[in-house]
Amino acid sequence: METKHASKTCIIFIALLFFTISSIAQTWDGGAGTQNWGDAANWNPDALPTAASNVTIGSGFTVNKNNFQL
Repeated sequence: METKHASKTCIIFIALLFFTISSIAQTWDGGAGTQNWGDAANWNPDALPTAASNVTIGSGFTVNKNNFQL
């Protein structure tokens, strides 16, 4: 009985962890000195956004997304 409860708890924990990690907010900071969406150094944290990311691009930035798809 104890093993079933531990297994369910583990599955719930993993699901919550996945959804927390996959929805990380990312902000364009232009750190790479380029305007390329696909340059990870332009994002904070330094990683390309995914389709699940919440992206913020402040005013005054120009972003080139040509030839890049999520």
